[in-house]
Amino acid sequence: YCDAHSHSRRKNLFMFGCTNVDSKTEVMKERIFPMIFSKECDAFRFDQCKFDVKPDKEGTARVAVRREFDILNSFTLECSVCGPTQGKLAGCHYNISALIGIGEKFCLALFNFTSDKKKIETTIKQLKKIYPTVNDLRAEDDPSRENDRGGSPEIIIPYNPNDKEVVKEKLSKEVLMAQRRANQKASGPVLVRGESLKVSSKSEVPRSFNNYSQ
Repeated sequence: YCDAHSHSRRKNLFMFGCTNVDSKTEVMKERIFPMIFSKECDAFRFDQCKFDVKPDKEGTARVAVRREFDILNSFTLECSVCGPTQGKLAGCHYNISALIGIGEKFCLALFNFTSDKKKIETTIKQLKKIYPTVNDLRAEDDPSRENDRGGSPEIIIPYNPNDKEVVKEKLSKEVLMAQRRANQKASGPVLVRGESLKVSSKSEVPRSFNNYSQ
């Protein structure tokens, strides 16, 4: 099961899943498809995927489908309304053609996931390198963790049409919230969580496991 949403506050393409860290036979299996997808689609970030289930997410479709129908691979696919920070489209806005391409890569990943045993075995080995023990998984999937994966928030400010250099600044949550409130009163900025993209009138708009050891 997978539902697809647009995400207004984070860039790139990523997934939310449901952890199986307490299962002896299904531990880490929920990460196999997202990892395969990340190999097929350069806009997809596995390191931004999250598999913890916080209390306020109990009513989401992915959690309900996992628990009520016992469907292991139950996901929410999140696609930024802005664009990716990596791959061929880095720094661009998604367009219809790009979204169709993402759908094609999703189907390819699904095909490999259901038919390519070697790719699954390779993916499991890769995941075991990332999570050597169940304790590593448990720490990653701890619902009390507050920090999002994918690094600190950044602000990107293009200077002028002839200057392609961008400045990235690490900002505190307080500064970001203050800037967001200020920008909401203006008509120019485009807002995303952790990022405020300001474009002046003279600037260009950016281009549109069963054997797992416990």
